[in-house]
Amino acid sequence: METAGIVDVIMNSLALTFIIQFDEMIFAILTTVPVKYRMGSLEEYALFDMQDDELLTDEEVLEDYLAHEFGYAGRRACLKTLVPKRLLAVVVLMVVFMYNYYRLNCDFLEDGSTVSKPMSFPQIVRFNPTFFFTNKYPMDAEPYWSMPSATSR
Repeated sequence: METAGIVDVIMNSLALTFIIQFDEMIFAILTTVPVKYRMGSLEEYALFDMQDDELLTDEEVLEDYLAHEFGYAGRRACLKTLVPKRLLAVVVLMVVFMYNYYRLNCDFLEDGSTVSKPMSFPQIVRFNPTFFFTNKYPMDAEPYWSMPSATSR
């Protein structure tokens, strides 16, 4: 082997050792002596027992797994875990507000496109949330901007 290859192997093994022992270094630095003593005196905990499953055939194990893990309740629980509720709420609210914006502020043409309605200044500057949904906000009669027509060019 060439020397550069040996040096690379040694450096990579040192880097891997650092990565593997990083959590232990953090524990050693940040914990107190009583916590280290308690953690050192903990006994192992058996997570699950496989003796019953060892006596079953492969087909029975697969059927049991599918019934318990992927049943109706399992799929619903999986979806509850995977789909963030806040994200769904934000997306639903965004869709509602965007639909309401286009419904109140745009004209829909026959070809499916939308064109902005003429825009006017409000007569009052008070905020009322019901105005957004009802479009009853008092506006000036004279618009300050309107969509230019295609024939005016």
